[in-house]
Order: sequence, then C-alpha cells, then structure tokens
Amino acid sequence: VRAVQKAGAWSLAAKGGSLALEGRPALQIERLTADNTNGAWTIGSFALKDSGNGVVAGSASHTSGVWSAEFSWQDLDLATLLTPEFAGHLGGQAAGDAVFKDGTLSGQMKIEGGESQAIGLFAKLASLIDKEEWNRIPWQMFRCKFIRRADGRTEFSDLQALSPKGL
Repeated sequence: VRAVQKAGAWSLAAKGGSLALEGRPALQIERLTADNTNGAWTIGSFALKDSGNGVVAGSASHTSGVWSAEFSWQDLDLATLLTPEFAGHLGGQAAGDAVFKDGTLSGQMKIEGGESQAIGLFAKLASLIDKEEWNRIPWQMFRCKFIRRADGRTEFSDLQALSPKGL
C-alpha cells in the first residue's frame, strides 16, 4: 500500500493482499487506487482475481454515507458472487456487468459451464414427466438480467437457459 497526503486529501494505491466477504472465497487484490477528500471516497479503479482465472474490475464512490459502483467480471467462480445459501445450488464461471446505485444492484450475467444441483422444483416437475435423475442439471447456456433491491428482494428477467436434459 502506498499512501500520500496532500492538502488534506489522501491518495492510496495498493497491490497484493486479499479481500474476503463472509461466507465467500477470498479475492486477490491486483490493483486498487483510491482518494479520500473531506470524508468522501473515490475508488478510481480496482481489479480483483479469484483463485482461478476469474477477474472483477471497476470503480466506486462513497459520498454522504452512500456507495455507488460500476463493475464487470469475467470467468469468475460463481460462488464468489452468490450468497452461501445459493452457491451450493448453482455453479459455473460467470461473466457480466452491474451498477450499484441507491442501494440497488442491477446488471446482467452469463454463466459458462453452469450446473444446478438439488433444486427441488426441477426434481418435482421432472418426476411428473419422466423418471430421469434431475438433482443435477448441466446448462449449455444460462443468461439473465437481475435487480437486487435495497430490501434484499432479487428479480430476474430475460432468462435464457438451455440444458441438454431438454429444459
């Protein structure tokens, strides 16, 4: 970390180390640049890497107690993005972009090598149609737009999914 104070403002640059959110895999810090002026933070750029080839990069700001951000990700392990309760049901490598503003996160995502596991609704529906095992469903294509509201509700739209199992 390199920190410089000039005329009451701080400028920071960092490389190395890690960032971890509770219940999610740690991300390695490739680079981070930030300024703090009068209590307001501006993160000019950041790039984080997962344990594989996945990266997430973007920028953010924190003014008057409110965060906003724009970021994108590529080849990121889906467990890094999902809450622990959902990470056990959907896997793969994700690419996408999102904007966080006024407590709402909205964006779009594409999952490569996707696979869902132990999703009761699929298993129940499939048991009505045939006797194939549906506890594990591979996905050839899985894309969606999403909005996660400040109150925790998540909405999905424009869902496109195709499985070799006929879904």
